[in-house]
Amino acid sequence: MASLVSPTSRKANHWRIFLAAIIAAATRTTQAFFCQGNGRHGLSLTDTNVFGAAAILSVANSRRSTPKADVQKMDSTIVTPRFSNNNIPNAVENDGNDPDEHEVPRRLGEALRVFFLGAYHGPRLIVAILFGVALQRWDDMAPLTVWDGAVAAATVVFWWFQEFFVHRKLLHSAWDWYGKRIHAEHHQNSYLHISIDPAGLMLGWLVVAHVMLRLMLPLPLALSATFAYAAAGLWYEYLHFIVHTRVRFRPNSYWEKMKSHHSRHHLVNENYWLGFSLPVIDTWMGTNPHHPKSNEGNVE
Repeated sequence: MASLVSPTSRKANHWRIFLAAIIAAATRTTQAFFCQGNGRHGLSLTDTNVFGAAAILSVANSRRSTPKADVQKMDSTIVTPRFSNNNIPNAVENDGNDPDEHEVPRRLGEALRVFFLGAYHGPRLIVAILFGVALQRWDDMAPLTVWDGAVAAATVVFWWFQEFFVHRKLLHSAWDWYGKRIHAEHHQNSYLHISIDPAGLMLGWLVVAHVMLRLMLPLPLALSATFAYAAAGLWYEYLHFIVHTRVRFRPNSYWEKMKSHHSRHHLVNENYWLGFSLPVIDTWMGTNPHHPKSNEGNVE
């Protein structure tokens, strides 16, 4: 019987297995480096085992990246305006014909079900991590102080600017890498589609962030910062998901403005409107052509 798995898929599976092995090795190294004493001065064995096991499962089930030839084809149209800047609502409704268009939620309740209870494991994984981090910080650490609040607030602000610079410098960079390929595929879809990052990507990003925070902060504050970072990431994932659905928002609401802002990035010019959770960042950075402080003027 002929194989049901293409050579490309087999090659992708080999890479996923290889990456899972690297994650497993990194998990053991993290245990040896950070797990000291009773865990109060480093990551606990439970923490690193959970992160490692979840990472391996997530990578093993992640989707194949877009072939390089397809990425080059996508890149050739990456800054071509597809619609007029003056007719965005109609452009959103008429942008292409997604074969999975019938699955795009139209009501808020349906959108919440798809995001938290659907086929995508990432949001549930982050919710579980949030509960785990919160319980460990509450039950096993020093009492909460004003420093926990300050660190959490600073982490959320950092996330807002990280969104902008990662989007601008990495996802729309000239460097051909895995993240850019996924993002190019996202732009190639019609605007209305289910857009949720793979669980492996979410988890890997969070693990790296937690290790970096632990290197800079005492464990109680590092856990507070990790909680804020994961919460900001989950909020971003939900925002990005909901503005790509057919859910209608109240005029002039935060949600409606967010959808208008992001749809311009997709449908008018991909070099602009790069901020997300805090769209005013584009005004500050000169990437909001509607604002007089922008360096580029209007884009039509």
